[in-house]
Order: sequence, then C-alpha cells, then structure tokens
Amino acid sequence: MANPARNAELEQKLLHLQGEVIELHREKEKVAPLLSNNLIEKLNDLLLESNALNRSCMESIDELKKANEMLLNEQTTTMLTVKSLEADKRQMEEDRTRFLTQISSLQTQIESLKNFESDMKLRFSPSGRMLSYDKCESLVSLVGCNAGVTDVDFDCEETMVLGASSDFACRVWTLADRRLKVNLTGHSERVVAARFISCGNASNSVATASSDRTIKLWNVGRRQCSRTIPLTSLCYDVIGCRHSSSLISGHSDKKLRIWDPESGKLVTELVLSGRITGLDVSTDGNYVLACTRNDSLHTVELRRNEVVRSFQAEGFRIHADCVRPAFSPDGAHVTCGSQSGGVYVWNAITGDLETVLNGHE
Repeated sequence: MANPARNAELEQKLLHLQGEVIELHREKEKVAPLLSNNLIEKLNDLLLESNALNRSCMESIDELKKANEMLLNEQTTTMLTVKSLEADKRQMEEDRTRFLTQISSLQTQIESLKNFESDMKLRFSPSGRMLSYDKCESLVSLVGCNAGVTDVDFDCEETMVLGASSDFACRVWTLADRRLKVNLTGHSERVVAARFISCGNASNSVATASSDRTIKLWNVGRRQCSRTIPLTSLCYDVIGCRHSSSLISGHSDKKLRIWDPESGKLVTELVLSGRITGLDVSTDGNYVLACTRNDSLHTVELRRNEVVRSFQAEGFRIHADCVRPAFSPDGAHVTCGSQSGGVYVWNAITGDLETVLNGHE
C-alpha cells in the first residue's frame, strides 16, 4: 500500500518542475526574438561583405580582361613590328651587299686614279726640250714611286729628274739610263714639294717640303739628309734661288719665308694675301712668283723683299692648296691654271690679263 506522505512529496516536486518548465518557455519566448535579430544582422553583414567581395572580384576580373586585351594588342603590334624589322633587315642586308660591291668597284677606280692625286704635276726642262709629268705606272719611263707623285723637277743640266711622292719619299732618276739613282727617305708624312737647288752632279742638292712640317735639304751625291728645318706652319712649296743662294718657302699662314740653306736660319719673311699654294723664280733670279688661295698671284722683288705686282682676273679661282704658278722663260709673263680648266696669262710688267688658254675641262 503506498505511503501518502511519499506521494504528496512527489506531487509537490512535479508541480515545481512544471513551474520551471513554464518559466523556461517564457524565457525562451523572450530570448528567441533577440537571437533571431542577431542572426539576421550577422547574415546581413555577411551578405554585404560577400557583395563587396563580389564587386571587388568583378572589378579585378574586368581589369585583368582589359590588361589581357592590351597585352594581346601589344603582342599583335610587336609581331607586326618584328615582321617589319625583319623586312628592313633583309633590305639592309641587300643594301649592304650592293654597297660592298660598289665600294669594291670604287676602290678599284681609286687605285687606278692614284696616279692623278690632286693635280697632275708637269714641268718642262730648263731648255724646254723635255717634259716631265707625274705618272707612276709601269707604262711610263720612270718608275719607283709607291703612291701618287706630288711634284717633279729637272736639274739645271737636264741629266736628272726629281719626283716627290705621297709615300713619304722623293726619288732621283738619271735621264741617260732612265734608272732610279737615289731614294731619299726621312719624312714622316707625304712630301708635297721637291726642287733641285744647286748645280753640278757631285754637289747637286735637293730641298723637300712635307706635311710633317719640315723642310729637308739633301745631298744627292752622298744620298743623305744634310739639314732639317722645322716649321711652325704647313709648307706647300719650296724653291731655290741660285743667284742669291737662298731657299724660299710658301706657307699656310700666308707667309713667304726666305732661308739661308747653309745655316738653316730664317733670313726674312713677308705676309701675302692668302695661303701660299705654289712658287716660281724668274730666270734672272730677281723675282719670286707666289700663288695664294684668295685667287691672286704676287711677284716679290728679292732685293727689296717686297711685293711689286699682284695679279687677279674675273673667273680665276684657286681650288687647291698645291697650285703652282710659273714665269715665262723671258720673265715677261706669269701664268697659272684655274679651277675652270683655263690657263690665265698676265703681263708681268703691267699686271694686265693678256689671254686665257682654254681646252682643259
């Protein structure tokens, strides 16, 4: 039989538990909306963050698409450029081959024209019976130069010919056997002028001027240099005056210099109107004729060392640094070639132009 006290106690506990359940349901009803709102807010935040990330990703994708499109365009442009450069390269190789062929042809022409460097050098012997000119081919009578001939001269007895060359040397040939007698070397650059300055086979002397800014005096009999005169300016011509035993040189600084060949010392100098390209001495030895780059000729009286006459003419042009003037054998006329190919002849006394000899091109 059940205990009434025990049953009452259990009923009391049951009622208490039922009250707690009811209270929990009430608390649940209060908390549920709050939890729901928090979850909704978190979901909204996550949704916003997700949308922001999506937008950022889409923007990045758009940028990558644009970059990819730009790279594709650049690649296309680069490929076109490469093709164009390859075509240019082929064209340049063809041009190079053509130019090399032209250069080879021109070098061949240059070699054939080396015998005519600058102007042809031509000189009559003192008597006028013989003529010397500047070829160095195997076809001519006098051979031996290794480069173009820059000047030629006869000795006063017409037994020897002197030739200056761009190979830094000058040579003396004997006319009787047409053989090379002396090879005079010692200059360090091209020899631009060479002249006999005394007579007699044993004592024949030669003066040479070079682009190395020296004048050298040579003893042909001993085959050696007897004196070297250093210069401060380029010398384009040198000539000896046998009557006054002096050496005369023309220079790029417009000065005509007169030297004592025995001592090598400067005696005097005159300033002319331009760079001096060439010289000649009259037969009587009293005058020097100088040609200058300002298209003028001047005669200088050696006794007074002054210019006594100047010669100019319309159309007369000096085109190079080495242009030689000349006195006529009787000293009555002076002459010089012009750039046009004409040979101008003046009266040495009056200075008047008498004629122009045409025929050269």
